Amino acid sequence: MIYSAHYKRTLALIMEKENKFLIPLAVIVAGALVAGAVFFKSKSPSVPTETGEPVDVEVRPVTADDHILGNPNADLVIVEFSDIDCPYCSVFHQTMHKIIDEYGVDGQVSWVYRNFPLDQLHPDARAKAESTECVASLAGNDVYWKYLDALFARTETLADLPSIAAEFGVDQTAFNTCMSDKRFAAKVKADGDEAMAAGGRGTPYSVMVAKDGMTFPINGALPYDVIKQTIETALKGE
Repeated sequence: MIYSAHYKRTLALIMEKENKFLIPLAVIVAGALVAGAVFFKSKSPSVPTETGEPVDVEVRPVTADDHILGNPNADLVIVEFSDIDCPYCSVFHQTMHKIIDEYGVDGQVSWVYRNFPLDQLHPDARAKAESTECVASLAGNDVYWKYLDALFARTETLADLPSIAAEFGVDQTAFNTCMSDKRFAAKVKADGDEAMAAGGRGTPYSVMVAKDGMTFPINGALPYDVIKQTIETALKGE
């Protein structure tokens, strides 16, 4: 087919205008895709998702070696895998305290905390997790929870950990020895491996375990009202 010179010039102008529009659009789309990839990699595992349905998830049985707040024989045990430097975990930590205040007094719900440091996002989180285990071994469960609460409430460096532990009566020399020996590195790793095996891909990741064995996974820092609704469902055995 033979095109006239006028038609060719008109077509060239149209293509030039379309290209001027498409190039910025391509940049915008590419930027959106990159932003989405960054969001998915760093944040989406922690963004709240729907829950409430029982799903078969395996977590190891709760023992005396666990960090438990509330009655170990509660009707419902919430096993949380968490990262001390995760901002979503900090929010969820307060939510869980509220849950225990409401359901823990009469033994309906207890809270078990296990470690899930995300090294790529929070390079200090693993050492902080190990420090909580050191505190537990040196001062017991009650001091462990006070120390853990303090770490979630503050912005601190690793150099601050001995003095924070000392605030709760932990011997600094013994604490420093425990940390330098990496005494609980294997335990922290085992917790994280368990979280991954149970389906955790971000923090916080929790599993509600009912007495009948039903499990209810919780992905992310879900709001109090959503957690409460799931608890009610689990307690009724629905």
